[in-house]
Amino acid sequence: MWSAAGELLRTEKHPDTVFALAFSPDGKRLAVGCGQPRADLNGALAVWDLADWSETRRWPGKGGMLGSVAFSPDGKRLVGGWYSGAVEFRNPSAK
Repeated sequence: MWSAAGELLRTEKHPDTVFALAFSPDGKRLAVGCGQPRADLNGALAVWDLADWSETRRWPGKGGMLGSVAFSPDGKRLVGGWYSGAVEFRNPSAK
């Protein structure tokens, strides 16, 4: 992760291949579209808390890789788009 000035702030290792990232509007969470680059393996949609870099929520995939993620402007919804054509809407705060 880099600052707006281009300074490297942090490097994190993720156990899966990361295909898509999106910051929440308040900058406190990071949505991650991850998985394996094979159509027969399901990816996942996850949310990380940036205060302590912990994964707070993970939803299993709906077939293949997740290609895009986005938060709604108010941060109350998260959407994931899969290469299979599936689209999922999630509540990123739900446990």
